[in-house]
Amino acid sequence: MNWLTCFYEATTKAMSCVAIIPARGGSKAIPQKNITDLAGKPLLRWTVEAALASQQVDRVIVSTDDPAIAAVARDAGAEVPTLRPAKFADDDTHSIHAVLHMLRWLKSNETNLPERCCMLLPTSPFRTASDIDAGLTLHQQETTTPVIGVTDAKVPIISLRWIEANRLRPIDDFPDLQLQRQDGKPLYRVNGAFYAASSAKLLEQQSFHTPGARPLLMSWASSLDINTPADLALARILAANTDKLQDL
Repeated sequence: MNWLTCFYEATTKAMSCVAIIPARGGSKAIPQKNITDLAGKPLLRWTVEAALASQQVDRVIVSTDDPAIAAVARDAGAEVPTLRPAKFADDDTHSIHAVLHMLRWLKSNETNLPERCCMLLPTSPFRTASDIDAGLTLHQQETTTPVIGVTDAKVPIISLRWIEANRLRPIDDFPDLQLQRQDGKPLYRVNGAFYAASSAKLLEQQSFHTPGARPLLMSWASSLDINTPADLALARILAANTDKLQDL
């Protein structure tokens, strides 16, 4: 093997990656949401299995404060090296704090911190291993900036309104409020299904939402986020028709 081949392999080899899945107990709208049944298996298991099937994820770790969730995670094949402290598992605690806690724990307790990290929320059961690999491939191309999953918002920004004092107010100053949808600039929403960043950068900046973050455009089905009983009911319908998910 000559030096040029060695250089090429060194510069194209995927960086090590840990997938961290935050799954706290104590959910209110759907009790024990993260391990509630979806088509015969716990909701959490859908995300664990997708992460394990990824070609670029080296480790799958679940961050939880709940021993019952930890047991489900381990049964699905994920690691739970430590339980999350209660201060990082409150209703108003953002998932990023669970990820940062786990990265700090790994840095303090293990020899090597994975070079990059992806956060996969368990409330997006139809995100696939292919979605994860597509996002990590995108991140590999420019590892200094995060990658965030998004999907088409299906509405133009010009159609959005605030309601103040029982009056409609546009969210911005538009010269023509009757602009047709097809003439408006496409709008995308962060879907919560995929985030990736350099582990070191994430520990430094403490957010995936940094200037220059790159979008991973995902399908409507892959972007489904379960937060309410209505969301769960819809997911159960879709789970019974998984052959049609690729068309959504």
